[in-house]
Amino acid sequence: MFSIATDLKIKDLRTFVGKEVPGMSKYYSNIIVAGEGTNLTNIPNESSVPIEEVTKEREVAKDKVTEAEKNNPVQKKNGAKKGESAVYIYHTHSWESFFPLLPGATDPSSPDVNVSLLGKRMKEQLEGQGIPVIHDKTNMGDLLASKKWVWYQSYKASHEYVKGALAQNNKIAFPIDIHRDDQRKKVTTKVINGKSYARLYFIIGMENEGRAENEKIARAINSYLDENYYGLSRGIFPKYKKDGNGVYNQDLSKNAMLIEVGGVDNTLDELYNTIDVLTEAFSKYYWNDAEKVNG
Repeated sequence: MFSIATDLKIKDLRTFVGKEVPGMSKYYSNIIVAGEGTNLTNIPNESSVPIEEVTKEREVAKDKVTEAEKNNPVQKKNGAKKGESAVYIYHTHSWESFFPLLPGATDPSSPDVNVSLLGKRMKEQLEGQGIPVIHDKTNMGDLLASKKWVWYQSYKASHEYVKGALAQNNKIAFPIDIHRDDQRKKVTTKVINGKSYARLYFIIGMENEGRAENEKIARAINSYLDENYYGLSRGIFPKYKKDGNGVYNQDLSKNAMLIEVGGVDNTLDELYNTIDVLTEAFSKYYWNDAEKVNG
């Protein structure tokens, strides 16, 4: 009765601490699947960004983009069969960028060089495997500014255009929202067989009634990563409305995913390495489940 009346769970000391210590409540969250090193001290936590910061032009290291693309040529599978169902890649926080691409910056945001590079890379790699892809490169900062909306309304904005895309194209079966985490390099980097990768993780919107289906695809891809590239994935995390949005557009499709790739310190080479592995994992899921996906 005490726990019901006070919202404190007798066997879970985190609720006592979370109620008493300012800021500690963010740690009171379940972890659906914990990756290597994942615990309650390094779970994802969204931070707000003023719109004027995300639309601000900054110096960018375009030479590093060119170099990374030269060093990491897109792999194409000769004679790959063509899939029917399409992937729709987009970026609700399109401004999320990386310090190595922003010389002298103190805020890792850019309207020009950002996570859209990862979407472009994933599109090219998936198409090389015969999978149709649409990459939406909407500049979310400009869109929010034009509506006089603020950061926390970004999912409201992306929900509108993803819903519109699904209505216009019934071949779209996999909406994938690619983000970048705020954590620093120690948490977001993993070396596997001598190659450095930007770690990734999956978010499940707990306010979505159909979340069990979204969790299935996240678990399938995460399991492949754990079996073949252990330590690359930080895991699968639940998020509620109090954590930011709570749905994350996953109400629009049972196959909708939100994937956070890397952190603010990761290099484009590390990020591309991870996108290539993510593409490998997704392609295995897509083709191994071809009857259900393309039927």
